[in-house]
Amino acid sequence: MTYIGKRFFLAALAGMLLPLAAWAGGDHADGHSHNDEPAAAQAKTSSPRSPAIGQRFEGVLVYEATAALWRFYLSDWASNMPVTAAAIALTLNGPSAISANLQAGTSAGVYEAAATGLGFGDYSGIAMIQTPTAQEVLAIPGLTIAPPEDDAHEAEHAHAAWWLYAIAAVVALALGYVLGRRHAHSLTAGIVAVAIAMSGSPLFAGGDHPHDHELAPPPLADDGALVVEKEAQFLLGIRTVVAVERNLPREIRALGSVVARPQGRSEIHAPQSGMLIAATDAGLPVLGQRVQRGQTLALLQVVDRLPLKSPLGGVVSDVAAAAGGFVEAGRKLFEVIDLDILWIEAEIFADRLAEATAARQARIVAEGYADRTLVAKRIGISPLVDAATRTAHAIFEVDNRDGILRPGMAVEAWIDVGQATAVLAVPTAAVLDDDGTALVFVQTAAEAFAARRVALGERFGDARAIRDGLHPGERVVVVGHWQLLALARKAGY
Repeated sequence: MTYIGKRFFLAALAGMLLPLAAWAGGDHADGHSHNDEPAAAQAKTSSPRSPAIGQRFEGVLVYEATAALWRFYLSDWASNMPVTAAAIALTLNGPSAISANLQAGTSAGVYEAAATGLGFGDYSGIAMIQTPTAQEVLAIPGLTIAPPEDDAHEAEHAHAAWWLYAIAAVVALALGYVLGRRHAHSLTAGIVAVAIAMSGSPLFAGGDHPHDHELAPPPLADDGALVVEKEAQFLLGIRTVVAVERNLPREIRALGSVVARPQGRSEIHAPQSGMLIAATDAGLPVLGQRVQRGQTLALLQVVDRLPLKSPLGGVVSDVAAAAGGFVEAGRKLFEVIDLDILWIEAEIFADRLAEATAARQARIVAEGYADRTLVAKRIGISPLVDAATRTAHAIFEVDNRDGILRPGMAVEAWIDVGQATAVLAVPTAAVLDDDGTALVFVQTAAEAFAARRVALGERFGDARAIRDGLHPGERVVVVGHWQLLALARKAGY
């Protein structure tokens, strides 16, 4: 064989073998074929499923064909909280009569039972729910079980691909021969043959490899609502409340701080110059120590020992001297504050003063205690408005025997300014601010959520009045709505 002939032979051999290698790499790279693309990329439909909705509970029945299982996702209708410790009896009518008792799975709110002996077709029936506190029968309107897809076309596709690659190899061989005869340096022929063979391979087809797919956005229901399957709701922790009309007091929100009452704060000074001596073997009082009215805090050695007593009961808030030290007359030694009764200094904006004048009390919510509310009575409102802040000073007195408040803490004062009003309200946490637009997410079906623009009314403590965009009885998302907003944006909602 001549030198040129050898090079031609190598080029031709590469042209014949490369399609086979390309087929192996294109259809079997990464240990899977193109037919094994992620479900999100293929946008395949999920397992057959049917909602099951009642007055107390809400469920979704799913037939998992690959695992031969019935899977039932059960939640509380009002809150979407997964329901545990339930017994579920499933009865379906259709091509086969189905009766199964579902058992709790490994996740909260998930129940399972084996699914055997099923005929293909449409099923409907009921799910009887029994919990320690309630029972209900849920209707299952319809669920279709279809035969599995025929995979024969995949084998035909693979068989046809072999013929296509064989044809590509012959073409590469022919071109390699022609170019090899025309060019002394027949390595060029091999390169061209290789390039032609590779161009027909799915390995270089561009866009056909599963890694080139982007995840599909979440689907939308026929009415445009965002579809979120119940199992995904459980994972996201989505929780809802029912929008209802509530009798809420009319309130003004004012920012304030906690201070000690003037009569509830006392400083103890040295009446004369002398040596400070501890009154007990335990030493001088320490910060935070509770003392009684008339209790001796220390002794002052002058000629005789003078007792230094607390003028009020409370907590030691400052110790300004040490035992055994010499102190001058008039020097501050201790400070005691009564924490049982404190004042709230609140700032009321000038445009709300007319309403606040008649106020008699306020609800106090302190930082770090959002779930606790204290009731304070009004002491007085200043007649002066600060020119810089446009606010007037108001004083409220609060019973603090629970020890929640401390002087210096920031608080919100919700000042009661009128009779209760019936309004449609939702928790303030349910309202999203989407670039200046007030939104709430409403659960419109077992696995569907709709974003609603709402017109906001006044705020009543932790509730917000809704003037438009929502109806009584609708379920509003209070936890997980930011995740729903992200999914909605991905879906172009």
